[in-house]
Amino acid sequence: MRPFEPISWEELPKSAQAILPQDAPPTTRMMAARSLLPMGTRELVNILYFLSADEDRRIRRSARRSLSELPDDMVSLALREELSPKILHWFANRDLSPELAEIIALNKFTENETVALLAANNKNQRLLDIIASNQERLMRSPEIIAALMNNQMTPLEIRERVRSFVEMALNMTVEEIIQSTQVEEEPQAEAVDEMVDESAEAIPDEVMKEGDLLEEGEDLEHIPEDELPADFDLDQLQKEIFGEEDDFTVEFMVDPEQELSGSQRQTLANRIRKLRVLDKMRLALKGNIEARQILIKSSNKLIQECVLRNPRVTIEEIIRMSKDKTMREELIRMIAVNKEWTKNYQVVNQLCWNPKTPITHALKFLNRLNIKEVQSIAKSKQVPGMLAVAARKVVDQKQKYR
Repeated sequence: MRPFEPISWEELPKSAQAILPQDAPPTTRMMAARSLLPMGTRELVNILYFLSADEDRRIRRSARRSLSELPDDMVSLALREELSPKILHWFANRDLSPELAEIIALNKFTENETVALLAANNKNQRLLDIIASNQERLMRSPEIIAALMNNQMTPLEIRERVRSFVEMALNMTVEEIIQSTQVEEEPQAEAVDEMVDESAEAIPDEVMKEGDLLEEGEDLEHIPEDELPADFDLDQLQKEIFGEEDDFTVEFMVDPEQELSGSQRQTLANRIRKLRVLDKMRLALKGNIEARQILIKSSNKLIQECVLRNPRVTIEEIIRMSKDKTMREELIRMIAVNKEWTKNYQVVNQLCWNPKTPITHALKFLNRLNIKEVQSIAKSKQVPGMLAVAARKVVDQKQKYR
């Protein structure tokens, strides 16, 4: 099994199918991909995994991101439920906490191949003991036996226990079992290679690396190819910008002492509009507040990201951006993961009210709001249903201990 195997709509549990019909329109699928539809944890994990192979690239990317960012407590609840073996296998390929890996190993719906993966790539002795103690699985899967014995981190006591059981129950030595799995693997590997070759053009998006869902390379919106170097790197550009002297005029670099008039601001905007894309990015990284206010409204997301990377950005600007429901989801996410910005109460408050904020971050921010604000969110229809439900729980808890 590959690290990521898509599931069909028919493989979703009935409860998830009711939330996301097979003919759901793109707007509904996008809301689900952003975790904006009210649903239980099991349904959420199933739907996000299903949408991770959606034909719409934007939906697919959003679902993959939401699934990868689920907090451990939600993942823990889901992994204890009846889940598709494909979903359990994908989680097993990720860098899991020992507790989550143990839950997967104990789930009766986990396939032997997945358990063998956990046994081969883990140093958690408690997990290895759990796997070695499941004699029924050991009887069915020589791959698990081989994985345990080949794992250098498997304690001697567990090795001897497995050896004793195997040789008594299967009337074979452990070495013979390991050798049999190695012989069987070679033709299987060839078959897999053929399958990949035949389907490479059909399913490039499902190619995986280290258990993570790969995101497609993002197109550089509205940027002519000849305006960017072939090896363009935004991080490298930022380093270079701050290592060179400013070549922009004072109107772009020094904050004005007095607020500009409408005509002055329009003149500045026209001058910025005539700049090449790379120059706009350079200005966004270093420019003054007037330049930033103009460039943050750019239709190019790289220029907008450069504005957020500008070290002169003020917390007042971040508050305004957090409140702006027209901001790109990627930019709201950048704000939500910035620890310095989210120390500010107003930033956190505005992020909770912004539907573009990833639900996992909004849920964490909820506990930092005062009771009055949480009550407003609990009653609001302008926030995701899951956030409103969580807000009601927070209100109930706070009132209980008053």
